[in-house]
Amino acid sequence: MLETLSPQEAMKLFRNGGAFFVDVRTEKEFLKRAIPGCPLVPLDKLEREGGLDSRFSGKPVVFFDAAIYSPGTSWIKTNLYDGVYNATQALLDAGYEDFFSIAANMTEMRTRMERFQGYAEALAANGQLYKAIPIDHNKPSINELTEYFKYKFNPAKRTLIFVQNQWALPRVYKALQPMAHLLPQQIGLLGLNCEDWTNLTTPTVSTIIEPVDQEGREAAEMLLALLDGSSEPGEQRILECKLNWLDSTSI
Repeated sequence: MLETLSPQEAMKLFRNGGAFFVDVRTEKEFLKRAIPGCPLVPLDKLEREGGLDSRFSGKPVVFFDAAIYSPGTSWIKTNLYDGVYNATQALLDAGYEDFFSIAANMTEMRTRMERFQGYAEALAANGQLYKAIPIDHNKPSINELTEYFKYKFNPAKRTLIFVQNQWALPRVYKALQPMAHLLPQQIGLLGLNCEDWTNLTTPTVSTIIEPVDQEGREAAEMLLALLDGSSEPGEQRILECKLNWLDSTSI
């Protein structure tokens, strides 16, 4: 959600009012993507050290995409777990029987773990297992995925593929093109976000939509309200994800 504020805007908030941002990523992921000059602290570092250090004492804090259940803590997040769980349950009810999870390393980001738990726990509640396909920004390739699907799909069962990282969805979609005639009756495809293109393809792609722009905007509004004294610490908001059912699933 940090993309909703430029580094300059974030630094201005910090300098003018002593605002403090806490990043939802782990320290490992944070070190890869930290915004230069912006006072961000990864959430796992905050928890490991037992809270905010003296540099930030008395400064307004709003947690992005993370629920910190302690009195007086301001945070905003989406109901990502519920959104994934409900989508998975709807697909189970629709008759999908064999399940794949395509996901990047879940230990690096809390939201990745939340997505995974929603999927895995919905399946477990219905006595279903899933096959995991690890993915990163380089591997597996489109051709490797296509070959994997050819040999791993069970033609006797309706298969559902959940792609848990939005940057991986285009790769998986392209890998499925040789089997596009099997969507959605034999193979279902569910992704995350990617509204900029999933409504335009043939077939279109069902996705779980996180209200990321709204979340970033409201987080900034919450922080500004703390800075000007119009709000007290402790406001907590949960925003609803939207299930955007399109042609790649049969619901």
